Amino acid sequence: MNAKLFSHGTLQQEKVQISTFKRKLKSTQVVIVGYRLSMLEIKNANAIVTSGKNQHPIVKFTGDKSGDVAGTVFEITETELLMAMNTR
Repeated sequence: MNAKLFSHGTLQQEKVQISTFKRKLKSTQVVIVGYRLSMLEIKNANAIVTSGKNQHPIVKFTGDKSGDVAGTVFEITETELLMAMNTR
């Protein structure tokens, strides 16, 4: 069974997809409404090396219909979803 994973940040980079999932992911561009972006400082050295960034955007729900976040929905397996959850 497949899962869908929304990304607005570094997972959109092919290098990060391959580092995390060992493959380039199939994707669709989307916009989600009622959210806004904030920045989060990353302290995990491996994540910084892989993404090249020590600040990563995070999505916060606001409920404000005038706010939206562009991103990508990836098709992944349930096993890959569990792998992604364990890399935080």
